[in-house]
Amino acid sequence: MQRSFLPLLTLDATFALASLYVSSALHITPPADMPASINPILAVTFLGIATSSGIGLEVCNSSLRTAPGKKPIRALTFFLLGFFILTLLRSTRVISPQDWILGSTALIGFGILQFCCHRAYKCINARARRQVIVVGTGSAAKRIGDMLALEETRGKLLGYVTLPAEPMEVSQGLIVGPQEDLTRIIEEHGAKTVVVALSERRGALPLQELLSCKMTGVAVVDAPTFYEQVQSKMLIENISPGWLIFSDGFRITPIKRHLKRSLDILCALSGLLLTLPLFPILALLIKIDSRGPVFFTQTRVGEHDKLFKVIKFRTMVHNAEATTGAVWSQKGDPRVTRVGRFLRVSRLDEIPQLLNMLRGDMSMVGPRPERPEFVQTLKRAVPFYSERHCVKPGLTGWAQVCYPYGSSVEDALEKLRYDLYYIKNFSLVLDLRIILRTVGVVLFGKGGR
Repeated sequence: MQRSFLPLLTLDATFALASLYVSSALHITPPADMPASINPILAVTFLGIATSSGIGLEVCNSSLRTAPGKKPIRALTFFLLGFFILTLLRSTRVISPQDWILGSTALIGFGILQFCCHRAYKCINARARRQVIVVGTGSAAKRIGDMLALEETRGKLLGYVTLPAEPMEVSQGLIVGPQEDLTRIIEEHGAKTVVVALSERRGALPLQELLSCKMTGVAVVDAPTFYEQVQSKMLIENISPGWLIFSDGFRITPIKRHLKRSLDILCALSGLLLTLPLFPILALLIKIDSRGPVFFTQTRVGEHDKLFKVIKFRTMVHNAEATTGAVWSQKGDPRVTRVGRFLRVSRLDEIPQLLNMLRGDMSMVGPRPERPEFVQTLKRAVPFYSERHCVKPGLTGWAQVCYPYGSSVEDALEKLRYDLYYIKNFSLVLDLRIILRTVGVVLFGKGGR
């Protein structure tokens, strides 16, 4: 998913500048009024608009599913933002009237090119989807088959191959043959990928047949790896400590850590500088709405299980847990104040955590920090839960932009799938992708309670 994001943004930027220069060459504005060369401010602004529009499309296609009818409307919102920016620059005399006409005309051309490019990219991906044979018929195989039925653009299930010791939990109509005929089945169906999804791998793996497939150029992957590639999260139920140890990823070098820390400091200082004017306004609203302090601190579990105090704007009534103790917040929680509900939906209550970032307790991107009372329960109930604490918790994270607000052990398990995927595939490109998707979560108020 990361690999598809950067090429599209690069194409968007190329189309944007091409549209601007083509519009200039065609003399969209009267020749006498045309500037000798394109205003550098206009060019840089237009590049930013193009990137914003590309981000808009990326946000609308994020894993927090958007209703199909709303995606064009939301994408159009980001596109119209470009006209607003151009008009704002014109009203402040940063660019000339001719530059505004030139930029607006080029924006129309860019919109057409961008739409066609993104549609073509999706069509190419759909046609290039993997033809998949699943080895196994148990619960793991059924899960892979059900996943492909929902993710039709990522792969097409051709059928299941049976093994003697495997239970039968898949549809009989999708059985394509026994393990002995695996090579023939692949040739007949034109499969490009074989997914090994066995309930019990020990002593049951058809090694010779799988080796023959591998030697003929067919991709052979296990169920957890294939699930990760398609879903961008981890199949925790089917992985073992050995799989985690020997799989690719989980390599966060000192250089990456230092670079990430530098970016965290830069983001925290920039964020505080931009949001500082909001502090007195929000403080006043909180004090008017309910009694109690403006800020709220709470103990959370950080990197290497180290405890720290997270800082937030108070969104609940004072001493909300005095009688109940530590409990998860639920949808429509009566303890949340009127101003607090707005702060949660808009994510403004998280702004003071920029101070936690400066102190080094948190990062911009990472697993969200959980309360120690819940961590002890989750460690017992959820496999590999402790592994999420090998990195600093984040102000935002892959789980936050891909999954709604969680308030149960089941939600914690689902979020852990995304957290482990992030840790395994950590990169600054993925961090950038998460930050961009966070913009959509904030703008559209997804997941707040």
